[in-house]
Amino acid sequence: MLSQPPPRVIHLRIGNMRLRDLFVFLQRVWPQLTEHSAAHKLVIVHETIIEFIA
Repeated sequence: MLSQPPPRVIHLRIGNMRLRDLFVFLQRVWPQLTEHSAAHKLVIVHETIIEFIA
């Protein structure tokens, strides 16, 4: 365990929403998440912004 890199984390902080709205939201932001998750250890997703932490 100690020799492996830590896992990448995508933290969704979007509050309550309908399932349909969640799918629409994820379809909109998913390309950004997959692109940046390889370079950042932590990605925090809010409804209006996405934060990337190295």
